[in-house]
Amino acid sequence: MSRDIYQIACKNLVLIFLFFIPQLAFGEGLVPVEGQHCYQYGDDESVNVAKKKALALAREVAVSNFKVWVEVNTTVKDYKLEKDWVETIAVGMLQSEKRQVTKKVQEICTTVNAEINPQEVDALIAERKKQSSIKQRVTTQTPDSKFDIKVWLNNPDGQYIEGDYLVINVKSDQDAYLKLDYFQADCKVVHLVPNLFRQQAFIKKDKVYTFGNENAPERFRIQGPFGDEVIKVIASDKPFPASQISQESISNCEPYVETLEQGRTRGISLEHNRASTGASLFTSSLKEFEHKNAKNK
Repeated sequence: MSRDIYQIACKNLVLIFLFFIPQLAFGEGLVPVEGQHCYQYGDDESVNVAKKKALALAREVAVSNFKVWVEVNTTVKDYKLEKDWVETIAVGMLQSEKRQVTKKVQEICTTVNAEINPQEVDALIAERKKQSSIKQRVTTQTPDSKFDIKVWLNNPDGQYIEGDYLVINVKSDQDAYLKLDYFQADCKVVHLVPNLFRQQAFIKKDKVYTFGNENAPERFRIQGPFGDEVIKVIASDKPFPASQISQESISNCEPYVETLEQGRTRGISLEHNRASTGASLFTSSLKEFEHKNAKNK
């Protein structure tokens, strides 16, 4: 081998080494990220508010910059950042965070240096995709209704924060037998009626039934895991046979959703006159709420 060819080969080996060493170093561990944001604040804003806003946005920039690493790494599959995911990662997954703050006239600049675990991000994305899929499948599987039933929540916008109480209201335009399910973010289904609220399995026309209020035997306080959730209501003009009612208060969501897609819930006969509807909600941690609040002040 000539000297020139040897030198070229050595240079190529060095380049390959420099490219793959970071992948080997971080493929199973933490990846360094950096984000910076400068916030210009007005006379009606305090310095502390400006600092919080600059920090929140710098964290999100750091998370968004993680995508650059992901694009050349195969450990995280189908990577796509959505707004809610960025916020969740920014407040819960940045490790070893170091901050540098500089202040100019009416401007705060914050630089965040931190680390992210790719496997944790991958798990979060998979979890959120599953939540979204379940939400879509539950809310779109509505059979032809023979009568009208409504469901609404105590927070009209469907946004709930860690520690909030969830209250569910149901009303039908005819007497009916009721099934009420709460699809939670962890892919568990809480069978509210007729399991937890057995006395409410039959509802009267035009009467509002409330579940989870202060006088209820069971209350629903929001806690993790957080994300997309659904309240599903199905009513029938005929009673549900005992053999078709789950004896469990809580079950896994996926097999239960499959029964909905087959046109029944736990074996409800197709010849029953039925009505169904749903209400979507999104739950978030207190840290996420504080993060959003800091950005929006």
